[in-house]
Amino acid sequence: MGKTRAGIRSFEVGYMLLEALARAHGPLMLRDLAAAAGMSAAKAYRYLVSYHRLGLVSQDAASARYDPGPPALRMGLAAITRLDAVRLARPRSLGRKDLPRNQSELQTPLTEVRRHGMARVADTPLPGIAGFCGSVFGFDDHMALGMVTMGSVATFDTAWNGKLATALGLAARQLSRDLGHAG
Repeated sequence: MGKTRAGIRSFEVGYMLLEALARAHGPLMLRDLAAAAGMSAAKAYRYLVSYHRLGLVSQDAASARYDPGPPALRMGLAAITRLDAVRLARPRSLGRKDLPRNQSELQTPLTEVRRHGMARVADTPLPGIAGFCGSVFGFDDHMALGMVTMGSVATFDTAWNGKLATALGLAARQLSRDLGHAG
């Protein structure tokens, strides 16, 4: 958005309460929520009354603790479903020219990952560096994490059936099984 634009300061102040709820490990009492947002309990209460009317926060009748409400959940889920990892990664990449520009450019690398269970790079995006990233899957068949090994292209074995790729593949498959992956 470039230069600073005029906005509604009270929305920005009140957002601190929603942010504090999002960071919390569970429902919060008014005093704790206000402290986490850096405001007085009286000020926080006024915002919470409005947020409660909108459903953005809910308050447990027995404990009086606040938590995000159903509309906040719907907004979060909408944001998650619209995530585009490639678009978000592009400006953060050291080798911007090496990232796919769209989903169709991902097909070749994805086919290779599906065939070998890992991705391989050499001299891209960092010149002189080679590596593998082994796919680790959870119980729900979704990728849970990637195990990485890398080194200098001068000494790193990039063969799909080499010692490094074989060891990484075995470790990734074992960790996947440990996480409940049946495949």
